[in-house]
Amino acid sequence: MDGAAIKTTRGYLGACWSAAGLAALTLPFPQPAEALLAAARCAGCSGAEFRQIGDDSRVTALEQALGRYFAGDGEEFDLPVDWSAYTPFRRRVLQEVRKISRGRVLSYGQVAALVGCPGGVRAVGGALGANRTVLVVPCHRVVRGDGTPGGFTGGPAWKEALLRLEGCGL
Repeated sequence: MDGAAIKTTRGYLGACWSAAGLAALTLPFPQPAEALLAAARCAGCSGAEFRQIGDDSRVTALEQALGRYFAGDGEEFDLPVDWSAYTPFRRRVLQEVRKISRGRVLSYGQVAALVGCPGGVRAVGGALGANRTVLVVPCHRVVRGDGTPGGFTGGPAWKEALLRLEGCGL
């Protein structure tokens, strides 16, 4: 597994890639070493199978995309994702959530219905909580049925900040 710490205006994001695509992307950390460690853990990678990379086209593409995203330029991440760590249900949920465009939100119930599991709100929440590639798979765009933010791995402040950045004031 290859990994890198990507510097942004918000801090360093850790990223890991497998041969299939992006396997993990963290929220920002103050230090690059913290971001790398978090990304490796998120990807389920042991130190022996982790290789830090520097100048690489994947790093450059993600760094540029993150720069545009945090600048509020409407970036949608068109990057291959490694789905192999997910169960078929979680993969279905995350692939559906990836289709939610910037500036829009869906409720957990709406996502459950879209993946053919009406009433599966908790299961959808579990799938979103397992998301290893935040921002690229925008799980922050899923909110409670009453329009309030709901849970998020990075905490409610991050979820609200990301939604505001995307023009979804809650």
